[in-house]
Amino acid sequence: MQLQDSTRRLKMTREKIKRTIDLNDKVNEFINWYFENMVKGNYTSVGEYRQSMAMRNFIEKMAVWYEFKYPNDEVTKLIDNPNNIEDNSDTRSKEKNKFYNIKEFMDSLSANEITLFKNPRPSNLIRMDSDYQRVRLYLTPEGIVKSSEGIATYTHFKIKDKDLQGKHINEVIQIFHEQRVVLPSKNTLEIAAEQVEKEMYQKEEMLNCVMYRIIERGENRIGPRRAFLFAKEFGRNIDIPMMYGVDYSDPELRKFMNEYLKSGGSKDLVCYVDYFSRTSKNTYIDTITIQELIQLTMDENTQKEAMQQQESEKSKRGKVKQLK
Repeated sequence: MQLQDSTRRLKMTREKIKRTIDLNDKVNEFINWYFENMVKGNYTSVGEYRQSMAMRNFIEKMAVWYEFKYPNDEVTKLIDNPNNIEDNSDTRSKEKNKFYNIKEFMDSLSANEITLFKNPRPSNLIRMDSDYQRVRLYLTPEGIVKSSEGIATYTHFKIKDKDLQGKHINEVIQIFHEQRVVLPSKNTLEIAAEQVEKEMYQKEEMLNCVMYRIIERGENRIGPRRAFLFAKEFGRNIDIPMMYGVDYSDPELRKFMNEYLKSGGSKDLVCYVDYFSRTSKNTYIDTITIQELIQLTMDENTQKEAMQQQESEKSKRGKVKQLK
């Protein structure tokens, strides 16, 4: 029940961030979640404030690093003119490329900052002893049960030790529930699974927040394009940069869409129109799908070609009259 409640709260947080359009609000929602679930109660009041601020500062720090890694002119070349670039050495010196690669960035971080990137791992031993029973789960670093002790007697022979071998701790909990084995309140098994889930969410949403800040900091054209590069490099959802990258005044919008679609994007994606032109975060935003946007840009190009054709024909007729 404890893990189910935690999972439900985490799902609600994910859904709230997903529904939120304003990118700064998405970051604030994550910082609030981080404070409530990872910080609160583990530090002094001053320490709690510093930990939350440290997370916010790190998100900003990584976003700034990525701006140095891909300055505006290079973002434009990589997204809008990819066929004209053979490799990174054409747009940046090898020395600069080396300085701004991920290894150099990681080497520059403090010990606390490095832990933000580590994959969460449960303890290799889960104890669920009662007053009269010795119950053990021995886990791999990935949370898979290698072996166990005392499960049969603990579950009144509903589950045997061999039944859990090779199962992830989340699967173990599911098996307990299916067999209607009641786990005691605040048991170490569910606590371990809950902590792993929280740490995984923290890492994933932290990187998402870096992407949100990259979009906001780069504004209407460069921001979404730079965030698109970040999404591809760090395994983020490439839909998000495209959703915020529709600017009708952008002459290279079609090229950005093409790069998105070439990378596996969907024509059904719903995008926000002119997100950066809002007067406030509560301003209504029109939406458009990529498919509709393709048709719109095709119609515009067709109109331009027709106008150019008309001008060409007028010019030809003028020359014929002069000859006569």
